[in-house]
This record gives sequence, structure tokens and C-alpha cells, in this order.
Amino acid sequence: MELSYEEVVKAVGAPDICIASIWPFVTKACKNVVDKMNLPTKVVSWIHNNIEEFNEGEVLGTIEDLLWADYHLCINKKLSEDLHSLDSDVNTFEIGNPVRSRASSLYNPNPRTLAYVGRLNRQKRIDTVIKALSMTKNKWSLKIIGDGEDMQLAKELVYSFDLDNQVTMLGWQSEPFSHLMDTAVMVTASETEGFSVAVIEALSLGMNVISTSNPLFLISNVGCFTCNSEKLPIFNFIFPILFKYT
Repeated sequence: MELSYEEVVKAVGAPDICIASIWPFVTKACKNVVDKMNLPTKVVSWIHNNIEEFNEGEVLGTIEDLLWADYHLCINKKLSEDLHSLDSDVNTFEIGNPVRSRASSLYNPNPRTLAYVGRLNRQKRIDTVIKALSMTKNKWSLKIIGDGEDMQLAKELVYSFDLDNQVTMLGWQSEPFSHLMDTAVMVTASETEGFSVAVIEALSLGMNVISTSNPLFLISNVGCFTCNSEKLPIFNFIFPILFKYT
């Protein structure tokens, strides 16, 4: 990778800033090239994950690789704090994620309607959402928008819990909120979440949100129920809310 980046720099010239996203090994590779070529270029990391995930990193790089950057763009406050705990002299900037307002006069939510928007993988825990839905005393409907390696698992859970009449799986959609103008609540059960664009856009539409908050980027009771998933099992948080508000 370093060789490829060096060839690009030779072809087009040295940039003022190099943004190394999204893994630590990219930061180190870019910094190595900058130092080797004695360039004035500043290397800026832009990591979207919790840095604890890189403690045992090999392929994606380590936390030490990340610290090679001259500056760090942070999508939430916790990431900035974690970097400062490793090196008090690091230069960090909290920038969040760009969010598009979804406010619309067409938004008219129906009772007991849920939506999940995002990737379907182990970290996002769509299995928890479906399990909670299966145990509510009244029937909630759920739209699942997204794709990923847990798509088949989601389909099997819907079938095993006999939720075919309550769950609609729409797959990946380029404009997911066009399908959610009648939805009252967005739910997310992620084990970790840096800065969920879907959740913030849902709040901008006026939709209520049930979300884990690890790390915190949401404020409870501002249209949003949150919990710390490290202290409370995710399912034990989501289910009582759905059960109570049926």
C-alpha cells in the first residue's frame, strides 16, 4: 500500500493534507510515505470505530498505528477522550457525521410501527430486535431496511417466531426514509455505535428512537430512549419499552 501511495504522490504531487480512513494501518502507511519523501503533508486519521477494537488488530492495524497521525477527526466525544487517554498531546477534532434533515410534512406515523435501518451483521444485533418484537403483548409491525451477512438469520428468525405478517424486509434502499413516513419508532440494538446517521435523521423527522448508547451520542428523553449496553443486556432494555407502550 505504501508503494501505491508513493506512486500517486509522485504522479500528482504532494497534498497539503492526507486523510487516512478508515483503519489504523492506513494512517501508518501514509505517514511512512510522508516521512520517507520528506513531505510537508499532514496526515489526519478518520476512524469510525471504537479504538478498543484495534487492541488485538493485525490486518486493520493497531492503536499504536493510529497515533502516527498528526491530527485526528473524531465522530464522537468518547473517541476524542479515548485518544487523549493514550496520549494527552494528540490533536483531535470532534466533527460527528454529516446528517441530512428528514423533516417532512408527509410524516404521519401509525401506532405500534417500528423500523430498523442499517447493516445486518453481528454487531448490529437484528436478532435482538426480532426477538423483542416476538414477545410484545400486542402486535407491532417492523420494517427492516438494510442488507448484510445476517440477512438469512433475520429471515429465519422471522419465520421461526411466526412474524411473517408483522415484519417487512425491504433490503437495501437508496432512500430508506421514503418508506418510513408512517413509522412511529426507530429501533437499534447495536453492541457499539460511533455515530448513527440513521438514528439522527430519524429524530430530525420527528420519529421516536429506542437505541443503545455506546458510546453516548444521544440524550435520553429527547425523543429517544437510551441505555448503556455494557450495564444492561440489550434485550432486557428493548423488550420492556415495547411491552409497556403497546
